[in-house]
Amino acid sequence: HVRLAFAGEVLELEIADDGRGITLDARRGTGLQSMQERAEELGGECAIEPLPGGGTRVSARLPLGESAVAESQASRGG
Repeated sequence: HVRLAFAGEVLELEIADDGRGITLDARRGTGLQSMQERAEELGGECAIEPLPGGGTRVSARLPLGESAVAESQASRGG
């Protein structure tokens, strides 16, 4: 499933599947690591976790507004 919600000045995103899942000690690929780094650059957070019974959930909370854009541009040297 995919869930997108706005909670005040925060965008909440959740993507989950019912596949074989990911283990807690799994080596994270570049894509997963990049998602977490980018969320942190924006002042948010991103979590990747296995679901009970199988599947994986990726959830992110990202701040909205001009301050988040300014932080992102500053972190990229722009």
